Amino acid sequence: MTGLGPNWRIGGTNCKIIVGDPTKTAAVTFVATDTISTNGTATVIDVKSGGTLRLRIDTIPALGTMYTGSTVDYFGAGVAQSITNTSYYNLTLSGTGARNFTGSVNIAGAFTPNTYTSAAMGVITFNGLTAQTVPARFTYRGLRINNSSGISTITAATATGGRIIIDSTLSVSTNFTLSAPDSLLLNPTAKVKSLTDTMLVDGKLFNTNPTDTAFLGTTTSTLQFTAGSYYRLDGALVTTQCGTNTCSYMGFYIKSSDNRCQKP
Repeated sequence: MTGLGPNWRIGGTNCKIIVGDPTKTAAVTFVATDTISTNGTATVIDVKSGGTLRLRIDTIPALGTMYTGSTVDYFGAGVAQSITNTSYYNLTLSGTGARNFTGSVNIAGAFTPNTYTSAAMGVITFNGLTAQTVPARFTYRGLRINNSSGISTITAATATGGRIIIDSTLSVSTNFTLSAPDSLLLNPTAKVKSLTDTMLVDGKLFNTNPTDTAFLGTTTSTLQFTAGSYYRLDGALVTTQCGTNTCSYMGFYIKSSDNRCQKP
């Protein structure tokens, strides 16, 4: 749906825009290229299953309910866009210009950052009910895994694999798998916090945080390394205690003095 002209204004009490029709097989795409406003109240846009809302403007209208199967695409051309703090199903970043995360964003489906490589602020939470993929080659200021079905990183089609970079905190409240040959890099102030479940390392785990508290676990959380995986602290290759076998550590942290997994 396009061609509504510039500066579209919605009138009437409790008015909202609904993108998509789940009773139809054809997908519905709504492209906002100019300002959308209402008479005195915030515009609310709901996106139904199969619907796609493409936002090209820098003034983002208020977003309502993003239903299962919906997509929101921030595709401004040469303009800065602030990502609305809300719960998305599929979230896509495209176009050109800055894409700014300022608070908490939930993603229940797919996150597709395309050419964008970082979120300087905010926390991105993957909270789907089915398995999700965390895009690698992207720097997360804060990343939380809260998926009830398990979650794994993307495997890039290169020899080095993908890399997930954490600047602040990675919170793991459900099982998280780092698949070979992917890697997880913790920048100097970053931490991994496991709440109740398992973090499985099948690839490469890099850590530039020299403190003993870079990895924080509880008595019910597990850090598990498979055979052939490794942990690297400050650029020096470290052989874990696993050797050629799979090993697990309950209530873990990784101590910097000897670079080994330790129990608190």
